Amino acid sequence: MQRTWIDYLAPIAVVLQIVAALAIPWLAFSAFRQWNRHLRPEFPAWRNVASATAIAATLLSWVSFFGVVCWDVLLRLKTPENMYIHDLYLVRFGMFMSFALKGMPRLRLLLAGALMMLIWTASIID
Repeated sequence: MQRTWIDYLAPIAVVLQIVAALAIPWLAFSAFRQWNRHLRPEFPAWRNVASATAIAATLLSWVSFFGVVCWDVLLRLKTPENMYIHDLYLVRFGMFMSFALKGMPRLRLLLAGALMMLIWTASIID
């Protein structure tokens, strides 16, 4: 049987998913560090709460998504697709709240949210 171009792209897609999965917490932690050092003292209280909520929602969505994925892999269970839907809402909420930030922390959280949505979409398609 002859291999198609999709067969050659499958290993590359797996590597890209792993890199994106590792980049999400790094982006969130670096956004937190820069917000904590530079932006938090100058922001009003409501904006600091919104910023902390955005960072927490992004990290919580990553932890909950990969917790369910690890649960599936380790116990060889098949989780229903609707189990992942709360992660999508949490990511979108975190991306919305990230607009309270400014500069690079906002960009990092938006990128982390976009990567999380891509990984979520790839897991549903598989």
